[in-house]
Amino acid sequence: MKVDLKCFDKLENPEKCESKERITYELEDGQNVGALVEAAGIKKADIKIIFVNNRVADFETVLDEGDRVGLAPTVASLKNPSSCLNNATSVNCGEW
Repeated sequence: MKVDLKCFDKLENPEKCESKERITYELEDGQNVGALVEAAGIKKADIKIIFVNNRVADFETVLDEGDRVGLAPTVASLKNPSSCLNNATSVNCGEW
């Protein structure tokens, strides 16, 4: 299955994960965010916020074909956190 990944602030790496463009990763069906993070070569300890399809998620969240994943080191690293965090379970961080 294919999933798209974006990273923000210090997690950005043009070859693996960036904020301007999605990078598509191919994963086995049923894999979770943790497997995607490993495939991207990002340290789990550096990630504080995970979004899947504009909803707050965690490393155990199972991914589906076409999912959009965003990773950030902190809320403060987002350009406009007050507009990104809609409530505890939903986010809106711009157009994907």
